[in-house]
Amino acid sequence: MLYHREKLLDKIKNKNGLSILHYLVMVVIVAILLMFVVDGYIRHLQDVCRTYDSEEVDEALMIAKIQYIFDGAPARVIYYYDADTKQVYTRDKFSRDDRIDIRGYGRTLAYQNRNQETGAVGVPNRGNEKYRVTATNYDDGVTITRDDITHNHKSFFDNIIQSITGMDNPDGAQFLAISFKDGKLEHARWRGPVLYYYDWTIMTQSEKDQLNTAELATIRLDAPKDSEFYK
Repeated sequence: MLYHREKLLDKIKNKNGLSILHYLVMVVIVAILLMFVVDGYIRHLQDVCRTYDSEEVDEALMIAKIQYIFDGAPARVIYYYDADTKQVYTRDKFSRDDRIDIRGYGRTLAYQNRNQETGAVGVPNRGNEKYRVTATNYDDGVTITRDDITHNHKSFFDNIIQSITGMDNPDGAQFLAISFKDGKLEHARWRGPVLYYYDWTIMTQSEKDQLNTAELATIRLDAPKDSEFYK
C-alpha cells in the first residue's frame, strides 16, 4: 500500500514538473511570436510615416515649381510649403525676422530618413523639440545640447512608442523649405520655425547666402565654438 502511494506521488510530481516545462515553452513561443508581430507593426507604421511625408514632398515640389514659373523664375528663391493651406510662401510673408510661422507636419524620425527616403534632406520630425521664442528666450523645458544635432531629447524607446501610438509629434514636426536657383530646383529640405546649426550643415550655399541677420544670429547661438560662426 505504501509502495503504491509513493509511486502515485512520483507521478504527480513528474506531471507537475512536465506541466511547468510545457508552460515555460509556451511562454517563450508566445514571446517570440509577439516580438515578430510588434516588429512587423512598427515597420508598417514607419512605412506609413515615410509614405505620408513622401507624398507631402511630391505635392510641395509640384506647387513650388508652378509658383516659381508664375513668379517669373527669379535667379534664386526659397519657398516654404504650408500643408494646411496647400501653398508656398517666400520669406516676405512672415513678419518676424528669425522665425517662419508654419505648423510642422513631418512624421518620419531621423533614423528613418537617413538616405532621404522622404525625398527631402533633413529630419522630418525631430522628436520632442522646443523652439526658440526669441533669439535669447527659450520655451520652458529646453535644454540646448550642441552635440545633439537633431535636438531630440527623447530616448530610443520614446521614439518607438511615438511611432506606435502617434506617428506625428506636433512639437517636433518640421516643414519643407524648397530652393530654386538659375531656373532649376536646387534643394528641398525639412526645417522648423527657427534655425539651428544643424540646419546650416544641410543648407546649400545659395540658401545660406539668403539668410537674414536675425536668422544668422539665431544659428550662431546654437553653433559649436569651433564652427565658422566663432572664427
